Amino acid sequence: MKRWKVVPILFFTAVLGLVLCISPKAQAEAIALQDGEYTVDYNILKAENDSVSMANDYFEKPAVIHVNNGKIEAEIRLNHSAWITEFKVPHGGGYIDTTTVSSNSATDTRIARFPLQSLESPLAAQIHVTVPSVDYDHDYTIRFAFDNSSLTPVKTEKSAAAQNKETESPSAQAGSTAGKAASNAASGANDSPVSRDEASVKKVSSNNNDLKSSEASEQVINPPTADTAPLAVWMAFFVVSLLFLARRWFVSKAK
Repeated sequence: MKRWKVVPILFFTAVLGLVLCISPKAQAEAIALQDGEYTVDYNILKAENDSVSMANDYFEKPAVIHVNNGKIEAEIRLNHSAWITEFKVPHGGGYIDTTTVSSNSATDTRIARFPLQSLESPLAAQIHVTVPSVDYDHDYTIRFAFDNSSLTPVKTEKSAAAQNKETESPSAQAGSTAGKAASNAASGANDSPVSRDEASVKKVSSNNNDLKSSEASEQVINPPTADTAPLAVWMAFFVVSLLFLARRWFVSKAK
């Protein structure tokens, strides 16, 4: 019967392992949102249930997420911009208008920016849709549901630091070859490697508020998600423990 006491211990160990495994995963997702820029997919859901809203087609994917000192803001491109005359998000117990970053009347699009508390739960929003050609005028409450598994870093502090380190190398090389550079300048050789590097740096550091340009930036292949391998191991251990518990119970009954 002493062996039977081992079963609760194994069961408790398996449950504790699952808790300890899931908790670091949640922490890793929070830590992954270091200051920088990300892209993330999302869907527009209805207010009353998790069905996809008809308004989903009026918001282009992915969204661009900006993180600065722990504060999160999202940028989303709207098509049929003229139809969506109001776009508000929660703030201070009420709703505030989103900020228009840029707009293009020729393509009938605009980029709206608004604050987020978290990407974990759907964000409620209010839109006012007006279509004069069909005499349509209506208010809607919708919800933004972000897909955290699609979160992909575009530019973070680490990547920016690495880029700055790389751009410093040509300058150091230029200092060690100053005599040669001066000689080339005297002979009219204006197209030096140093000048080309400086032009490249200026081009990379130029700001562009267009969402498509943000998507075209260099992206890290692996998104910052937690490793699920430990979770699978503990789940397997949990199942084995349950099977062992069941077997011991049947053996005791048989006796």
